[in-house]
Amino acid sequence: MNRSSDKQRIHKSAQALATKLEKTKQKLKTLTKEHNRFKRRFQSLLSQSPAIIYTSKVSDDFGITFISDNVLEKLGYSPKQFLTDPSFWMNHIHPDDRERVLKDFAKVFKHSRHVHEYRFRRKDRIYRWIHDEFSLIKDKSGHPVEIIGSWMDITQQKKIEQTSLSHQANVESLRGQNFDMVKSAVDLAEARKVAEDTNKRLRTALSRVKKKNKR
Repeated sequence: MNRSSDKQRIHKSAQALATKLEKTKQKLKTLTKEHNRFKRRFQSLLSQSPAIIYTSKVSDDFGITFISDNVLEKLGYSPKQFLTDPSFWMNHIHPDDRERVLKDFAKVFKHSRHVHEYRFRRKDRIYRWIHDEFSLIKDKSGHPVEIIGSWMDITQQKKIEQTSLSHQANVESLRGQNFDMVKSAVDLAEARKVAEDTNKRLRTALSRVKKKNKR
């Protein structure tokens, strides 16, 4: 009798455990589907974003540890090229900008956020102006863990700014030329006035001489 009761209890316990495991499996399956759906949605949003999202190390060469897939469309390089070569990002920055960019990175440890602009060589070997905005991520103890940031291609904006500066320089040049022309015209007018006054005095003097001679 006792053996039969023990078997029934074991059987019920086994059934309950099996049911619980099945429910856990179903929940895990549902969570996995939701995670994959969220991941696909997140990647879709990143790929459609005008900005390239990235994370990087907080020391050494500040190598890229993650970069969004739209980097291929924007710059022509695959994410794998950035991830497998720690120096890939730095090696494609314009030589005249590299030293400044490295110095700028140190500022994030003081202010936790920084923005800078530099030229980056695209796969077609054309340099594009990049607006790089990034923040420092810290752990609970306040230690730097990671840098997260975004790149925006601002080449067109830079061209507009350059055109505006050139236009302004032309305007200033024209203003200078106009000033010189006005000054020359004023000088000429004054010279004419002096000449007219001189001629008038000469005519007056000659008239007096003639009158004296007639006497």
